[in-house]
Amino acid sequence: MSGRAQSLTAGNSHSVAIKNDGTLCAWGYNNYGQLGDGTNSTRTTPTQIGSLTDWKTVVAGSSHTLAIKNDGTLYGWGENTISMLGDGTTVNRISPIQIGSASNWQSVTTGGAHTLAIQNDGTLWAWGINSSGELGLGYGPGKSIPTQVGKSSDWKSVVAGTYHNLALKTDGSLWAWGYNSSGQLGDGTVIDTPTPKQIGTSKEWKTIIAGHLQSFAIRNDGTLWAWGDNTYGQLGDGTTDNKISPVQVGSLTQWKMISAGYNHTVALQNDGTLWAWGMNYGLLGDGTMTSRSVPTKIGSATDWISVVAGPNHTMAIKNNGEVWAWGGNGFGQFGDGTTLSKESPTNTGFNIIVSTLPVTLSYFKAENNSMDVKISWEIQSGRNNNQQYILSHSSDGKDFHSISNVTTSEIPIKYSFLHSEPINGINYYKLTQIDFGGNTQDLGLCSVNVRLGNRELANVYPNPAEKMLDLSITKGIFRSLVLKDITGRINIKRNINVDESFVKLDVGSLVSGIYFLELKGAKGYIQRIIKN
Repeated sequence: MSGRAQSLTAGNSHSVAIKNDGTLCAWGYNNYGQLGDGTNSTRTTPTQIGSLTDWKTVVAGSSHTLAIKNDGTLYGWGENTISMLGDGTTVNRISPIQIGSASNWQSVTTGGAHTLAIQNDGTLWAWGINSSGELGLGYGPGKSIPTQVGKSSDWKSVVAGTYHNLALKTDGSLWAWGYNSSGQLGDGTVIDTPTPKQIGTSKEWKTIIAGHLQSFAIRNDGTLWAWGDNTYGQLGDGTTDNKISPVQVGSLTQWKMISAGYNHTVALQNDGTLWAWGMNYGLLGDGTMTSRSVPTKIGSATDWISVVAGPNHTMAIKNNGEVWAWGGNGFGQFGDGTTLSKESPTNTGFNIIVSTLPVTLSYFKAENNSMDVKISWEIQSGRNNNQQYILSHSSDGKDFHSISNVTTSEIPIKYSFLHSEPINGINYYKLTQIDFGGNTQDLGLCSVNVRLGNRELANVYPNPAEKMLDLSITKGIFRSLVLKDITGRINIKRNINVDESFVKLDVGSLVSGIYFLELKGAKGYIQRIIKN
């Protein structure tokens, strides 16, 4: 699923989600107000939190929750006994409260009782408990408000375990700090580290996740690596021996995402399959209570797009927006209206995708812009469920080919696109909306008459091309043609007969990329070709 960020997160016994329309929902245990609904009442079905529609991302801690809005502001609620919310107090909050006044928060993560976040400028911030150096500020008291960690401004992502943290820098290097009793930092020791420390020399790390006392990472080549506590086989290397340095998990190279609970692990591969290992008690979803020390495929479905492991339950999303859950459900954290635990994935009845909400256009127009065409449009209403626009082009108003996918968000209402390869004559453009449910709706048509000067000698269509490239040329002008890639290597070369006015080129076997078509003769002609 693409488009606006959608979040599903699992705390100790509560769950929180952001639907694709930007609304926030929560359910499960609520003893500290971690659901944010203004009460301490446990909920067994998803309950919308407030009426706002601009939530961007959310993360659940043990008994607290933090979230970022589209405007970059940070909010927290739930347990705050050790200042893990960062509002300068130790007062529990039963409704979302803004943390400070900053509006440039990019991401947030929270562990057992500490929180870390990255701002848009790449700086790292921390607050909450600091019993094992988990704030990265050295040993000392905790912090009740966000405090900058060091002076670096090249942090890309950070994840918090119960008492330790992992982070990636923009150069792909891996860093860790905090509690290290089981080797979860991966530095080859079991010694705590109170400030960020680089782990190894590799700069090929892509994705990281921190569990209770274990850590995982995916490299750019799709391999999975693990280290730390392995008492229940949660590292997935076929043993129950702790690892104090990263070790590769199996030989598969198609890992897409991973999530770690207290003692179990779940992951997705690129083909949409779901895998699990570690301590079971129904947490793995394989229909048994048997722990697994190697990744075990769960069912045969290939439509999983996201998975998250909490300490006591596991949840996942399918590509149609359905939310499924398994494991412990004693406080209604599945959101299915019951407190019955399950050993296999169960459809909760909750869907993260809202129904179709088509947009209304103020205008959609195409204008000559030198040798290009500028297409622009403005949205009047109905932006919440709009994932993207498909802009298509046609030479006859009937056969349209996509020329751009324009991803949208809550804030922009005006859009534009520069079409650099119009044909000589009338160009037709169509705008189609796609919502988060995959529904499409044609919004508008427009056209513009283009005069291309020297381009009148030749028209090339379609561009971008997939299989065949059609050339309409003026007779007697050109004698030969070559198609070159961006390195100058000739891929296609042929002569043009004096009476030819139409040429078809088979480009289906060429790799995707940018090419240049050059026609030679009495006059020259060069055009950039995009091969899909």
